[in-house]
Amino acid sequence: MSRDDPKDRILEAAGNLFSEKGFSETTVREIAHRAGVNAAGINYYFGSKKHLYTEVLRQAAEEMAIQIPPEQLEGLPPAEKIRLLIRERATQILGGDPSSWKKRLIHHEIMRPTPIGREMIGQNARKIADRFVKVLQEILPESLPRHHLYKLTMSIFAQILYFYDLSEKLPWMLLDEEDRAHFNLDALLDHITANCFAFLGLEAPDWEKRITAENEIFELLPNKTFSNETEPDHLLEKIKPR
Repeated sequence: MSRDDPKDRILEAAGNLFSEKGFSETTVREIAHRAGVNAAGINYYFGSKKHLYTEVLRQAAEEMAIQIPPEQLEGLPPAEKIRLLIRERATQILGGDPSSWKKRLIHHEIMRPTPIGREMIGQNARKIADRFVKVLQEILPESLPRHHLYKLTMSIFAQILYFYDLSEKLPWMLLDEEDRAHFNLDALLDHITANCFAFLGLEAPDWEKRITAENEIFELLPNKTFSNETEPDHLLEKIKPR
């Protein structure tokens, strides 16, 4: 994204403002001021505030889209598939740059959805949830209604969002520095996965073999932010008290 391009500056300014204040509370004048352009420029490039929001949300949704191709999951035991799918969700939400407006905007839409976001984010979320449900069907009895599988899937998502929301405050309130150091991405991933496995009655996989297998798969993905080399060692930069 070029800072010299007015269109790019508008997108960046709008993304930050929408993620901070939401669609309704953000004005065209504010976006133009932050982008350093005339308010008429927004209509010129995007037609309206609604169309601008749609484009901003589309970019954010792309970053949170499915990364693991279906063929990468073929032949793996169900427990390993679950682990990889949880890692994909957790690294996209908990990993990377915590100040990213794209990440904050998606979270804002999840908690306070707009009509635009409900459709766009909803379609993406359904695809992600369906992948979990498909794997859970390999583990749980066939007689179990699908709505139970979706509840379990949503409980996994809820754990990830819980750590995203509360890791900013609770570790600093409850834990000493030594314990906070264990709130790194891999530790949280193991915790969420262990909870899921316990509920399903599964035995946790060999973690050393798991790390090797996952690295091989994630190294093939186009978004390298999910490799161990680029994942943050801890979340303390994100959870410093405000």
